[in-house]
Amino acid sequence: MNRCRWKCARAVEWAGLENRYTRKGIGGSNPPTSVMSGEKIKFRPTDTEEMRQWQDKVAADFAIEHDSEYFLVPIKLKDGTKQTHHVPIHSKLEMKGVENVTHEEMIRAIQKILPTMDKPDLKEALLILRGEKKPTR
Repeated sequence: MNRCRWKCARAVEWAGLENRYTRKGIGGSNPPTSVMSGEKIKFRPTDTEEMRQWQDKVAADFAIEHDSEYFLVPIKLKDGTKQTHHVPIHSKLEMKGVENVTHEEMIRAIQKILPTMDKPDLKEALLILRGEKKPTR
């Protein structure tokens, strides 16, 4: 009986907290819906001018788009399906078994090697691009 009262009291307490913040909310770990309007933010406020120029140059060189976080690489696979690969801009690219991957290498492997593969595998595509592995057909 005491246990039920405690559980019920906790539920009422939480319900009261939620009811107090229904209009505007108190925020949280999820972004507000206004952020999720579909607009892409081109750059982070902390990006340097050099970083912005590099991002634009890479996107122009490979005829792809980018937002503040990713290079967006659309491809059409051998089976006819379309995919968009997101290559992170601000983090070091790491792949088990492949060392020192550059953004340019990653994009080139996605655009040139993946569409030719029967079973697309990005690690294998990078190794083929570097000449460390022969393509299987």
